[in-house]
Amino acid sequence: MAYYKTEAILLRRHSLGEADRILTLLSPDLGKIRAVAKGVRRGRSKLAGHLEPFVVSDVRMAKGRNLDVITSAQGKQYFNPADGDLGKLALAHLLLEICDKILPEDEPQPEVFDLLLECLSGLQNGLDPQLVRHYFYVRLLQPMGHRPELTTDHGTTAYYLLLQSGQLSVQPTDEASAKMSPDQLKLWRLIFSNPLSQVARVVNAVDLALEAQSTAERFYDYQFGVRFRSEQILA
Repeated sequence: MAYYKTEAILLRRHSLGEADRILTLLSPDLGKIRAVAKGVRRGRSKLAGHLEPFVVSDVRMAKGRNLDVITSAQGKQYFNPADGDLGKLALAHLLLEICDKILPEDEPQPEVFDLLLECLSGLQNGLDPQLVRHYFYVRLLQPMGHRPELTTDHGTTAYYLLLQSGQLSVQPTDEASAKMSPDQLKLWRLIFSNPLSQVARVVNAVDLALEAQSTAERFYDYQFGVRFRSEQILA
């Protein structure tokens, strides 16, 4: 039987039989993968606690016929993004849900993995949740191959067209257009070129993130065609 090791964080889980779980994990070198954790729901399981939401673990797996089997796991980084705040908890789960729903399986995702950990860390360190949310939405477009061309109409107004090319146009030609102010465009440029901690230092960035979030959500709805359950809690 072939074995391999990887670093991973849990995206989703559901019960299998009386004691097992099927887990969806995100690994930087393997991407989104599914595996079985046998006996993990038993109280004495050595896997329990290491395969929980917001825990980064070193995982050892055995190749299986249909699904690989997790043979051991050791937690190495534990995030507490909520700190008793239900809104933060819902947002943290939203980040996991987005990765689960839009990432393809079995493709390396080092940028997405680092982005997810960066945003969970930002929530844990007290950054404004709305800014963290918008940063994640916008920054995720780059590794997914949907980074837009950011342009303005003489520095005044631009319109974001939800086209397959992901381009920004200065002409509001159809109902799919969404108006973006120059300040919003500056925020998007800032997000694409700076870490979250630096973006958080920008004056009024949080207000801009709240204003521009609907544009990002419309892009996701058009580009990926999925709805996220966790968004309903945050609405």
